[in-house]
Amino acid sequence: MHYPYVLKYLLWFIIVLNVAFQRPAYQSSTWLTLSADLSVDGNPVYNRCAHNADLTGGANWLVVDLGKQYYIQNVVLTNRGKDCPSCGE
Repeated sequence: MHYPYVLKYLLWFIIVLNVAFQRPAYQSSTWLTLSADLSVDGNPVYNRCAHNADLTGGANWLVVDLGKQYYIQNVVLTNRGKDCPSCGE
């Protein structure tokens, strides 16, 4: 077995591990059916996003319960992009 290859694969796995995938998620409010669980479903399609409903400018938040403590080195949040058909923007 070629050990540098195995080490490279193991490091790749650690780097891309998504500890939030399908974990319980909660948000301050929900617009239509775009609930917090859509933020952790692993589906990057733009019309399947979590969407808050507070249009008054109040504090909007999203919480993901990871189930235990982790050392988090990187967090990636993806915007739904423009021309979102689910919210008419």
